[in-house]
Amino acid sequence: MPDPKKPSARAREAQLHAEIARLNKINQALMDRAESCAQVDGSDYNLFHANITLEDLVRRRTEELQKALQDKENGMLALRGSEDRNRLLIENSPFCIHEADLHGKVTSMNRAGLVMLGLTDESQVRGRPCLDAVDAADRERIGALLADAYAGKSSHFEFHASGPGAKIFKSCFVPIKNERGEVVKLMGITEDVSESKRVEQALHGLHKDFVDFLENTRDFVFFKDRNSRIRFCSQTLADITGHRSWRDMIGKHDLEIFPTEIADIYCEEERPVLTEGKTLTNKTDPYYDEQGDLRWMSTNKWPLFGDDKKTVVGLLGISRDITESKKVEEELHKIQRLLNETEQIGKVGGWEFYPSTGKQTWSPELHNILEVGPGFEPTKEKALELYAPASKPQIEFAMKRAIEQGIPFDLELQVVTAKGKLRTVHMIGKADAALGRVHGFVQDITERKQTEDTLRENEKALAMREREFRTLAENLPDNVARYDRAARILYVNPTMERTLNRPAQSLIGRTPQEIVPGGLFSALQQAIVQVGATGESISIEQTIPAGNERPHIHSIYIVAEKSLDGVPLDVLAVGRDISSMKRAEENLRITASVFDSSQEGIAITDAAGKFLDVNPAFTRITGYTREEVLGKNPHLLSSGRHDKAFYLEMWHALKQQGAWRGEIWNRRKSGELYTELLSIAAICDDHGAVQRYVGVFSDISYLKTHEAELSQFANFDVLTGIPNRRLLVDRLSQAIARAKRYGKTLSVCLIDLDGFKQINDIYGHEAGDRMLIEVARRLQCVLRAEDTLARLGGDEFVVLFNDLAGSAECIQILDRILDMISMPIDIDGHAVTISASIGATFYSANDETGETLLRQADRAMYVAKHGGKARYHFYEPLQDGH
Repeated sequence: MPDPKKPSARAREAQLHAEIARLNKINQALMDRAESCAQVDGSDYNLFHANITLEDLVRRRTEELQKALQDKENGMLALRGSEDRNRLLIENSPFCIHEADLHGKVTSMNRAGLVMLGLTDESQVRGRPCLDAVDAADRERIGALLADAYAGKSSHFEFHASGPGAKIFKSCFVPIKNERGEVVKLMGITEDVSESKRVEQALHGLHKDFVDFLENTRDFVFFKDRNSRIRFCSQTLADITGHRSWRDMIGKHDLEIFPTEIADIYCEEERPVLTEGKTLTNKTDPYYDEQGDLRWMSTNKWPLFGDDKKTVVGLLGISRDITESKKVEEELHKIQRLLNETEQIGKVGGWEFYPSTGKQTWSPELHNILEVGPGFEPTKEKALELYAPASKPQIEFAMKRAIEQGIPFDLELQVVTAKGKLRTVHMIGKADAALGRVHGFVQDITERKQTEDTLRENEKALAMREREFRTLAENLPDNVARYDRAARILYVNPTMERTLNRPAQSLIGRTPQEIVPGGLFSALQQAIVQVGATGESISIEQTIPAGNERPHIHSIYIVAEKSLDGVPLDVLAVGRDISSMKRAEENLRITASVFDSSQEGIAITDAAGKFLDVNPAFTRITGYTREEVLGKNPHLLSSGRHDKAFYLEMWHALKQQGAWRGEIWNRRKSGELYTELLSIAAICDDHGAVQRYVGVFSDISYLKTHEAELSQFANFDVLTGIPNRRLLVDRLSQAIARAKRYGKTLSVCLIDLDGFKQINDIYGHEAGDRMLIEVARRLQCVLRAEDTLARLGGDEFVVLFNDLAGSAECIQILDRILDMISMPIDIDGHAVTISASIGATFYSANDETGETLLRQADRAMYVAKHGGKARYHFYEPLQDGH
């Protein structure tokens, strides 16, 4: 029952803070649950929805807190309303939400949880141990997690439920603490994932069926990702490419499997499938069978879309061998091609008409004559529409007589093509009663009819051609001039007037040398006279004065204008300013000089990555000559030390930024590996399409060798070869960061050899060094791969344990270390026995640094040594901290 006494403002404020903290705990638990259930779509949505609802509720509760501080009485009412809403939210959650007391017994459970357990009332579960719902096989493991939760550690786990039904639950324990940080109860969130587990099993069976299909189908079936790399394929495809299993082809590109010319075909046809989502159907492609013979297949490729149904994530392809049918088809094509060529030469098109169905068939040449597309489907009505009005009655009468009386016909008709052109055709046809058809041919005789008209129009055409010439010349940006055979100017266009800075009236009738005295145009004038005499074209370069500016260079093409019988009449010269081109050529020569003399290797490839050119430094560094690499892929330099992700990242940078720079391992022609510093830049055209890639690299192997030697000296103990203090500190900081992030157990142990000084005194320092080397070797044999062994100096060693399952695992390893060190060591024929004192400490998430952990381990080691040696001691803050 509520307290009859009115609580103070401070008490109400504390209650509100506690309520908000509780909601935040639930919110965080749901967020954690969402991460662990990322494979279940429905759970993701529900958790996300619940999270948003809770965040909104927390925000409103915070506003209520601020209001409560201003208005004491309203704050109390807001608290009561908040409690009702929280209870409503929990009661309507799709997940089982329950609370447990410090004895592990259920104190409350929402409706979803009761339904999940097959119960109807909360009283049926209140007071029962949480572990009663867990199957006996999982009870010990879940009990340990429950104990961790009471220690303040949240956990996520999966377990089999007790009772019939074989249900599987995913759950988490969230400790709820009071204002002093003490755990007062547990909050549990549970979801039934039995159905999702069954779905996983069904998917596994489906995968097996899919693999059986790939291994037994006779077609070539393949799945590729958006980078055209194979995800799955049929065994038949593996057989023809020389792979033992189709699994060996996973991740490979066509360029790695097929000859380049074949792979390029496949890549080109797949581009629209992957970039535009288009389907490729019945595409005929070449391939080589297991014996290396060229064969043909019919290919269909479909795009595969992502969850948004829009983004293409790959493609599915199915191919079937059609070599034999293709051979037959090619023979038929040869015959059809001969027939089509004959029709084209004679401009004759065949046709046939079936009166009973109205169906018509036209040959390709008839489509050309009537200028209809190949997809045009002729009918009687469509065909009549193409004939001139005066020709239609003739056709209908002739057809009727042929069908009814079998009388052939021979007509000259006018047609209007689909493009509106008037043509004259010669149509011949006859009926074939046995096949129920009328057939014949149509010949285009338009040219024959137009010959006479053409002759009459020649004179007009010549005049028109002159006008067209002048129109074209006067609008060209090039210099145009017409000369007689003596090199006297007959015509210049406006561009040439501007070039010479002279009006046309002052140029007509004069020769080039008369226009510019001094012999500058003598070669031009001689070339004009030569063309006028021989009729053979000439191209020259001519320097043109440009006032105070630098003289321009023009490329002039000189051609004779001839009569119908081929006699030169006039000379036409067309000139273009190529000054900028000449300057560009000079720049190219300079660039070529730099290319050849550079001490760094330079390689140029096309957009597909094939070598176009390399400089001498490339040959000096790689050992490959220019002739050996031209047309090949840079893959021949691959060292094999970089994985697929490295090259994907490189190409991603090239596509996104147009450049990439970094260190890469390559292989010389001799097989020697070397490191190079490589810079690659993409050269694009005006539209942004990549045309070339330019790579510049230098051999930095000697730098990497020197760097490795410095690293070894700086980070490893000279005597034993294990990490020194510097490397230990670095790995310790990394281990602490992982422990903070993932909550893994981390331990630092300091090992001091007992009686080592006596070994040095009795047998000498050289014997002591051999003993230290043997101890280091033994310790490495005991430790796990993820642990770090380091030597601090003298006879002190440090072991860094990562990702321990708990203190028990650490104790097992320490026992083995003590046993291994205590085994006799041969020193100059003497079996010498030593022991070790070990101090160990655990990282407790109290923001200890690496140096702090080392100091703690050192203090614990001294406790072990003072306690009798040959033992280990774990650091205890209250006892060892002083």
